[in-house]
Amino acid sequence: MKTKLMTGLLAGVLLVGAPWLASAADQVEYGRNLMTQQERAEHQQKMRSFKTEREREEYRKQYHEQMKERAKEQGKVLPDQPLPRGSGMGRGR
Repeated sequence: MKTKLMTGLLAGVLLVGAPWLASAADQVEYGRNLMTQQERAEHQQKMRSFKTEREREEYRKQYHEQMKERAKEQGKVLPDQPLPRGSGMGRGR
């Protein structure tokens, strides 16, 4: 009896909370989604122009902060850190 009651309560909580959880997840954006095609091309070219990994990482962090501000202006949220290297379309060289 207690198991059925707990299962029912858990299901109810999930049903009520699920739309809220989904809408919060939908709010997370990534910087590339906030850029125009031209901005993406310029960003890729800039990444390829750096000679060292350190230069690329510094630029990535700075650019990510700019994208976080843009997202905030649009009522969206970016992750605190840029995506790990290798999760994009290329190495940026």
